Amino acid sequence: MRSLFTGLFLFFYCFCFAQKHTVKFYLKDEAAQPVENAVCKFIKDSKTIESISYTDSLGFSSTEVQKGDYLLSISMFGHILYEAPVEIAQDTDLGTVTVRSQALLLDNVTITAKRKSYKEHDGKLVFDVRSLPITENVTAVDALAYTPLVTLTSSGVEVAGNTGEIRVNGIKQEKGSSLLSYLNAVPLSEIERIEVHQGRTADMDASIEGGYVNIVMKNPSGFTGAIQATFGFNGVEGNDRPLFSENLNVSTIYGKGGLSLFANVAIGQAEPKGLKSITTSQIEQLYQEQKQESHTSNIRRQNIDASYGLNYTKGKHGFGIEGSLYGNLNSKSQREIAIQTALKDVLTTSQVEINEVPKVFSHSLTANYFFTPQKGKNKLHWLANFITNNDETQQDYFLYQPTSSQHQEYIGNKANSTMFYTQLSYSHQIIKPFSINVGTKYATTHRKNTNIFEIKDQYKNEDFYKYRENITSAYGNAQLSLDKWFMTVGLRMEYTDLKSYNTDIQQRYIDWFPSAVVSYKANEKVSIRLNYSRSVFRPPFALLNNYSIKTSEQVFSVGNPLLKAQKTDNIGLSFIFGRHILNFGWAYTPSPITNYIYSVQDTLYMTNINGGKQTTFDVSHSFGGKLFPFWHLSSNIGLQYIYLPESSYKQRILQGYASLRNTFSIGKAINISLNGNYASPWIMNDRKVEDRFNIDASIRYSIPKYNLSFILSGKNLVARRRTSSVTSNKYVLYQSWSETAPCSVTFGISWNFSGGKKKDVEYNAPQDYNMDKYRL
Repeated sequence: MRSLFTGLFLFFYCFCFAQKHTVKFYLKDEAAQPVENAVCKFIKDSKTIESISYTDSLGFSSTEVQKGDYLLSISMFGHILYEAPVEIAQDTDLGTVTVRSQALLLDNVTITAKRKSYKEHDGKLVFDVRSLPITENVTAVDALAYTPLVTLTSSGVEVAGNTGEIRVNGIKQEKGSSLLSYLNAVPLSEIERIEVHQGRTADMDASIEGGYVNIVMKNPSGFTGAIQATFGFNGVEGNDRPLFSENLNVSTIYGKGGLSLFANVAIGQAEPKGLKSITTSQIEQLYQEQKQESHTSNIRRQNIDASYGLNYTKGKHGFGIEGSLYGNLNSKSQREIAIQTALKDVLTTSQVEINEVPKVFSHSLTANYFFTPQKGKNKLHWLANFITNNDETQQDYFLYQPTSSQHQEYIGNKANSTMFYTQLSYSHQIIKPFSINVGTKYATTHRKNTNIFEIKDQYKNEDFYKYRENITSAYGNAQLSLDKWFMTVGLRMEYTDLKSYNTDIQQRYIDWFPSAVVSYKANEKVSIRLNYSRSVFRPPFALLNNYSIKTSEQVFSVGNPLLKAQKTDNIGLSFIFGRHILNFGWAYTPSPITNYIYSVQDTLYMTNINGGKQTTFDVSHSFGGKLFPFWHLSSNIGLQYIYLPESSYKQRILQGYASLRNTFSIGKAINISLNGNYASPWIMNDRKVEDRFNIDASIRYSIPKYNLSFILSGKNLVARRRTSSVTSNKYVLYQSWSETAPCSVTFGISWNFSGGKKKDVEYNAPQDYNMDKYRL
């Protein structure tokens, strides 16, 4: 019994003694700029190195050591930057350690490093977030705005102009409307790097054309958070009433050991668009001309976003669960429309008042599990996601015609959709440069939609449809990495089972989607990449519905239950020359989805069909880096050519775009951004949208000592305020414009905070010019 107690005592003593504590700090120079790739050593008893770590692109270092007294030694290229004794008794945050400038004197030669914004690695474009011209109190949204080939939209991301997906630590993000709010809550200080993979690979859904963007996060340590608040003026509505918006975003991150938690809540108002619009139409077959002038007022768009998550890693195992919620509160708008109609030389006028009340609620829940053996040659990943979305719109029409009686109409649309998918993947490294990845996925989507049209006391019609879509997929992918070469080839199979419950429509088909990537890295500045993939666009349920939606007295929109999926073959070729990226693309679609108009007696119906062939060529150039020490430029310029040999409207289409993001730094605290965007006229089938351009500007004042930033920004300061479009074919001629780019001015404040012990140290390291002892 005595030996048992003695053994337990020794085990408990050794366990307590061996327990390690997390030590973290930021390393910055005298200009408050992060110091990257510094070697950080915790030395015990003047001879034993307990731990070695390196500062990342933000100057951050985190390691684990046992309880005790140490000498913290920080060096770079063998040059001692900092040395000081530290006592570790618990998890410790040393705060910010400030050292002399990164310019190192070696044998009377000054060596300075010129930072490269991005580089190619294993077929991916790796973007260094440290190269951003602004690093204080910025988020993942700001970082993505500077990332080459990446365009962030309200619903997701585009890679080289094609649909892409966003991943965080390799996990696909399915947060729907909450995605942008979630990214805006991820501070740059928690991001290690951003990886851009251009082109679809076998492990990605076949609906993805562009590739993916992977945000690699650091392992959080301690408690950090941010509070962002903005107040803005967004133009005036139809009754000349000014529109103001207020937004508040609170986010927190906590990490300790293998556990990390995050939460984010955002409350605010969406910016209104389309405050005023005018539409003129000519329906040749009906001898009708019509002009509609619309004014929108009493706009309220209040939204709430919330995201939360937990991740835990221990040894070989990793587990995570994340969720998001989105809804609108007290949202409404009122529209007044003046209509003039000439039908067979008979002129009538009418007034329409529309009260609209949209209701949206959605949520998602994701769970994932990783299993990685210690040798790292095998990896198992399981992921499951459940998403639901409820969207309801109520529109009350009050129609007044001087020559006839008044009547009231009601249009209601209720949609409910749910999606669940689960996937399992396994990767195995056969030999060091060669590995394989196989996996399977099952996704099921259910959608119910009800459309109600009612003329009070006269007529009522209700259409209902219910669809179910199941997609079962399996894939295999092989990857080879040899020195300067990287190659991957894969094949994906997807079986689609689509069924309508209230019609006899059912579609079942199997498709095969090959993909391949080859890249060659000549040196640190020059690389080339070639990729091929086949993708698919499945028509959404809204295009497959079997009921008509009224758009005017003689025009209805109707779905096509027989519409087939659209498949596209894509080839991309990109060259990286230092800070320049030259990208070429080719795509071929044998039967694209296109608009189609037909008439039944005196009524026109607009629908979609699978049309003729389409070939697309595009070329783009991206640049990112500093032109001068005070001037950072991020640009993207492209040109696209579309060939439609069977089109009855236009067979050859040429369109271009340009985006310039300039950032000027004044001293250490002030940054000025001047951004411009232009897009030439955009054409799709028989519809032409006129060119658009806008110029935005902002000024940011940061106080690093207090982690505060003040931002004054203006959107559409100079812009084409109206978006104009023309639709022309043998049936109709539509001309319309709407105010979609009102000038807005926003003032914001951002504050980052952290918990735990803080210790800021000002220290000038001793000079040591004897480099022989550091040679390997």
